[in-house]
Amino acid sequence: MRSPCDGNRYKESEGLREVLKNANVRDMLVAIDNAPDPGKAIHAAMLEPIFVEFADECLKIVQPPVSGEH
Repeated sequence: MRSPCDGNRYKESEGLREVLKNANVRDMLVAIDNAPDPGKAIHAAMLEPIFVEFADECLKIVQPPVSGEH
C-alpha cells in the first residue's frame, strides 16, 4: 500500500489535474501559502465551490472510497 503522501498519487489523479487547470484555484493556493494565517485563509477558501472541489479531489487521493461507496 502506498503512502497518502506519495507524490505520484497526486500526479496520477486526472480529477486533480483538471481542477488545477483553473487559474482561480491556483491563485487561492498561492494566497494560502503566502497568508500570515493559513488556517484562516483555508477557511475562507472553503466558502468557494471550486476550492471545495479541489479539496474533495485531494481527499479522494489520500482516502479513496471503499468499494460500494459513491
